Amino acid sequence: MSDSDKEPSDDLSYPTNINSLKITHEEARAVLDHQISILNDIDNKATKTVRITAVILGIVVSAPSVIKNPTDFVNQFTKWGVVGLVLSIALGMITYSSSSPDLGPNSNDINRMLNKKYREDEWLVILLDSYEDWIDRTQRVNRFNGVFLALTQLSLITSLALLAWGVKRGMGINFDLFQVSTASLPILGLILLSVTYPVLLLVEKLWEAWSSWDV
Repeated sequence: MSDSDKEPSDDLSYPTNINSLKITHEEARAVLDHQISILNDIDNKATKTVRITAVILGIVVSAPSVIKNPTDFVNQFTKWGVVGLVLSIALGMITYSSSSPDLGPNSNDINRMLNKKYREDEWLVILLDSYEDWIDRTQRVNRFNGVFLALTQLSLITSLALLAWGVKRGMGINFDLFQVSTASLPILGLILLSVTYPVLLLVEKLWEAWSSWDV
């Protein structure tokens, strides 16, 4: 069998495989850059939503000082509307505060490369192995933040609807603490989703860890 008929070696140090490693590295970098762009977009939307919600909450809180007989507008709908605004701010803060995955080579990686003097193909393999982890982590963060951004915006919209309905009613004053009623169901549903989703993700991660350990 001539040299041209030989199958490529499985050894990643085989010289003809370096081009494949470089191409895969470029594709992985492009995927990660796209994920980071999506993550930044989610963060920007969450930040804007929090700012808008904070302004609306400030208006609602200061409204009694300029409204005659403000207690006429205190009812279960307006109460839960305010709770929803606070919930929206909290969810938005969770969304962009969790967007800090550690991506890219750090100082330890650079020192390791300089000290051990890896060959080009060896370092490309190490980088690709790291990219697999970075892409997976960023995908998880994007999925988590995407859901929480949706909950943030949904909470804001629901709160505005409740406030509008409460103002429309105008009466039905009730100074008791928050009660489970038709007014509270939308916000309580959002709170339930906000708590359930992270718990499901945690269960999923624990199951994956258990499966890996079992293997």
